[in-house]
Amino acid sequence: MCVCVCSPDCLQTFKHNDLVSSLDFHPTDDRYFVTGCFDKVLRLWDTTRETEPVRFKEVREGGAGRVVLQW
Repeated sequence: MCVCVCSPDCLQTFKHNDLVSSLDFHPTDDRYFVTGCFDKVLRLWDTTRETEPVRFKEVREGGAGRVVLQW
């Protein structure tokens, strides 16, 4: 996955083990965003670092297979 809002070029990639099903940016700090993937792992990314994301494997399901996240 490549995320860049202001440039037509890919500046950084964010790797996953499966298809990404959702993405949400932090409401006040655009350095952070979270992705949901079909591997059932939420990943919290910091765009200022080239490190592995924080992974959340045990998440609360919101019904119908949806995961609930609140910033």
